[in-house]
Amino acid sequence: MENTSALLSFISGSTILGDGEVALYLGCKMYYFSPDEKGYKLMDKRSLEVEAKQYIVTKLGTEQYGIDISFVDNIVRMTRITRVPKSQPYFKGIINLRGEVIPVMSLRLKFGLSDDEFTNATRIIIIKLEELGGSIGILVDEVKEVVTIADDSIEKPSNSNNSEKAKYLIGVGRAHDALISLLNMQNVIIEKDKEKDKEKDKELA
Repeated sequence: MENTSALLSFISGSTILGDGEVALYLGCKMYYFSPDEKGYKLMDKRSLEVEAKQYIVTKLGTEQYGIDISFVDNIVRMTRITRVPKSQPYFKGIINLRGEVIPVMSLRLKFGLSDDEFTNATRIIIIKLEELGGSIGILVDEVKEVVTIADDSIEKPSNSNNSEKAKYLIGVGRAHDALISLLNMQNVIIEKDKEKDKEKDKELA
């Protein structure tokens, strides 16, 4: 049994739970194994009912945010950002990444926080969405890790929460006893594009 437990604990995406169960993320689904006298057995019903996703955990100040890993194309170190005139305050400019020009936005400014302070931990996460037809970079203070969160464990945003950032969240998950605000990347990014279009319309009027 000890050997089985050790093997499962070293499989990528697996987590040892407090009750001795092992949660293993495979193929966009969470599988649960429970200990018995021979080792571990698959808990069929629970495994089939629970869907899960992997999230890249980032930090903005003291808060943690999760980004669905399926949207992440690349993560790059801080590089020179060229400013673009007459753009939204949270639109920092553009970068050239291997010949591709990519716009970069600041999550800090988008959420009404203080401006970015660039450090060795600062990263630009390159996001790809079908709706965009291209890529966009988002600035974060730090990229921490990749975690797996079951869909049924995500607490949906409260309708009474009127904070500016609430509309950019799909909910709040938990990993390693820490709360992680899970970002709705469509709302974060597509709204930005709509606002840019409004600004262009004003300029043409």
